[in-house]
Amino acid sequence: MNKTIRDIVLVVIGSFIFSAGVNAFIILGNLGEGGVTGIAIVLYYAFHVSPAITNFVVNAILIIVGYKYLSKRSMYLTQ
Repeated sequence: MNKTIRDIVLVVIGSFIFSAGVNAFIILGNLGEGGVTGIAIVLYYAFHVSPAITNFVVNAILIIVGYKYLSKRSMYLTQ
């Protein structure tokens, strides 16, 4: 399998496992988290905004900004 395709598949699998862990343990256990996920969880508790939507929007903004400053490979492998 091509190394790039393998890397992308592994990133997708890792993202799925991470999101399942956040939903199963972090939100249900009322635990804190850092980074973009932490922002999403704070907005969920404060305003009942879906963490998935918040996470998507904030990450989309970061990817757009990063597109100007990072290489193509970094952008493809960014979660």
